[in-house]
Amino acid sequence: MLEPILVRPSQDGLNEIISGERRWRCCKKLGIATIPAVTREMDDEMALEAALIAHLLSEDISPIEETDSILGLMALKLHQPIETLPSLLIKIANAQQRENQSVLEKLKEVVDAVDAVLNSFKIKISSFVKNRLPLLNLSSEVLTAVREGKLSPTNATLINRQPQDVHTELIEQASGLSKKDLVTFIKEYVESDTPSTHSEPDKTSEVNPEPLHRSIFARVKRLQRKQLEGQLMGNSKIQTRLKNIQSLLNEIDELVNLP
Repeated sequence: MLEPILVRPSQDGLNEIISGERRWRCCKKLGIATIPAVTREMDDEMALEAALIAHLLSEDISPIEETDSILGLMALKLHQPIETLPSLLIKIANAQQRENQSVLEKLKEVVDAVDAVLNSFKIKISSFVKNRLPLLNLSSEVLTAVREGKLSPTNATLINRQPQDVHTELIEQASGLSKKDLVTFIKEYVESDTPSTHSEPDKTSEVNPEPLHRSIFARVKRLQRKQLEGQLMGNSKIQTRLKNIQSLLNEIDELVNLP
């Protein structure tokens, strides 16, 4: 072990792990009888604060977990329920944006405590309110994608604002995209949609170029990803059909280039 775990004495004469439970479980599975530990006398509040800080310093923590832990740390510092913090932070951010000194003066102790927590992670209140608090309201599918590292907090917020029936496709397409590129894609994929795509199909909707273009674009992107992952290699039927698609694209190019 590169670093000892942190424990505190418990009432049953044993030790309670404050930080390092995963290291302890790993060593236990490996059959290691003893591991290094640092013992500290801590009350419940100190123990919770130490656990939150240790969690925040973890390298594999997700943005959602980090946001939850930061709010938990603020709740400890302010002695307030964590549920009250989002509205309080929004109030502070709005006051700072509008330079409302009377509000900021009344909340000075709160602002100082919040700043002390956020400064440790080089985050400003305005940024936390804009980019982190919205993560608490993500749909379950988008939330899972963030936890799995598939989406950045910014891209997750953008996708969450769109109709829920397109979340799956947008999550797939957002991989590796910057915020600017995702905004462009969403504009093409969602905002260009027309009412005819949600009504009974007729001749007009069947030949509508916007939904058709969007559908083809999305499928090509999925095929490109599978090709990069090696899922299309070695399948002769797929390769034959891809060649047919290539031929059709060549014909379309010729038609487009006609005078």
